[in-house]
Amino acid sequence: MRRFQLLALFVVLTAVLGGASVATAGNGVTTTHFTAAYQNGPLGFFTCDGQRIVKSGPNGFVKDSETCAVDDPVAPNGHYTFDPGDWISDYEAFVNPGGGCERPNISGSTVVVTANGRIWNIEAYYDPSFTCL
Repeated sequence: MRRFQLLALFVVLTAVLGGASVATAGNGVTTTHFTAAYQNGPLGFFTCDGQRIVKSGPNGFVKDSETCAVDDPVAPNGHYTFDPGDWISDYEAFVNPGGGCERPNISGSTVVVTANGRIWNIEAYYDPSFTCL
């Protein structure tokens, strides 16, 4: 697995498309669909469609699984890992509740870049004890 150190992400919101819809499953799992579109600093304009997955209880976790289309590719095709703090949750930043919270990723977060850098499949994990102020 190659390592790709992403630039610090200072996200400037230009638009948020759609909203969120929630589904609850067994075993304490809640899934929320979300969309977001924004200028991601030097990384280009992102249009993302994803799922926020929250599992409560023992071994709980918070995960975003999303696909983003990038208008100005900066990363070659490949599989990369994010260092903790290298990715900010699109869900917190733009959707929940009303956006504006910066929730950094923790370890285990990855991105698979395809289509000559234009498609990013992101799986990012977050601290389940984190709360937006």
